Amino acid sequence: MHGFVLVVLNRPDTARPCLNAAAQDADAMNEARVEVLCVRLDPASTIFPSEEILTNERRELRELRENDAAQWAAAANRAYNTWLDEHSDWAADRTSWSDPVSTIQHQVRVRGSGADLIVLPSPASPWDLDGQALRAAIFEADRPVLIIPNTPIYAMGRSIAIIWDEEQPTVRAVLDAMPLLAQAHEVFVLITIDRDATPSDLLPQLLIDHGVDAEIHAIQRARPIGKALREHTHHLGADLVVMGAYAHHPLIELMSGGLTRFMVSHADLPVLMRH
Repeated sequence: MHGFVLVVLNRPDTARPCLNAAAQDADAMNEARVEVLCVRLDPASTIFPSEEILTNERRELRELRENDAAQWAAAANRAYNTWLDEHSDWAADRTSWSDPVSTIQHQVRVRGSGADLIVLPSPASPWDLDGQALRAAIFEADRPVLIIPNTPIYAMGRSIAIIWDEEQPTVRAVLDAMPLLAQAHEVFVLITIDRDATPSDLLPQLLIDHGVDAEIHAIQRARPIGKALREHTHHLGADLVVMGAYAHHPLIELMSGGLTRFMVSHADLPVLMRH
């Protein structure tokens, strides 16, 4: 029985890169399906419970938002169908489209919890629809998430950089990435160390156990670590980053600027992460 990759598509302009990435991952997972989710925001969710009777002004605003949501979903659906027309090898039984009227958190939690992977675009803000979808995917659906940047992607998975530590989120992210790691041409393990520490040249046991050959690179913590890691992935020519998400509570990272927040906001490579 094949699994599926869930693509959260809230903006038409993100359809092509997200669908391309999802299709590649689905093929790596033994011909899994690709299911596309475009949530039309329920205008009722913006109305306070205390408003028992809708005023004419509120009713008009609700109708306007319903029309906007329908038009946005129609534009996203056209982008999806254009992609399908360009990829005739993707049969109808391997793809599906849904655009329920709901909230993004509810749909990602319900639909995403059964997915092998959730693909979504890099959010412009932690509070926009894509930011809400990201939090729901990581914490409520509790599934691996592939974040696609708003830059052209020419290849993904040929050269993979793992940001490694011994924490469980990183271990889970690497395990989720195994189908891609098995097909990669080269794998790099990036380990952060203190300035005076002696870097280890030993591969993590997890990679040894799964037969993944990799090259270790030590990055000193003395520099702003997010920027240093991003620069090093580019120096290595990596086209995908694998990492654990949120070593600290997400609100702490949001306030202080943690590694997850930096990679989500600034990375111009696809990032596969898991909490």
